Amino acid sequence: MSAAAKKALIVFGIGAVVVAAILCTIPVDLFDGEVVWNINGQEVARPQNLSLSYFFGIGVDAEQLQYVESFRLTGQGWMLVFIFIIGIPGLIAYRMYLKATTSKEAE
Repeated sequence: MSAAAKKALIVFGIGAVVVAAILCTIPVDLFDGEVVWNINGQEVARPQNLSLSYFFGIGVDAEQLQYVESFRLTGQGWMLVFIFIIGIPGLIAYRMYLKATTSKEAE
């Protein structure tokens, strides 16, 4: 494995960890999801934007979850998670790799 590929892989790993840590700790409602409410014995599913921090119990109070049965991400929400955590750092690392390999060829 070339030095450029190693550097790009390191940048990808660090970028993915940083983005995942930010999205899992800061309650920003970016991802499409569905919340199932249990009201008077009836379960009602409503679409709502969710944050990844809600799955770890960060940024949500127990009072807000009083009637919530469950919440989950939809397919589009999972796609956005993949794009943010894997796609964007991957594009940055790929760009670094291309820049390093084309500069070596030009010399």
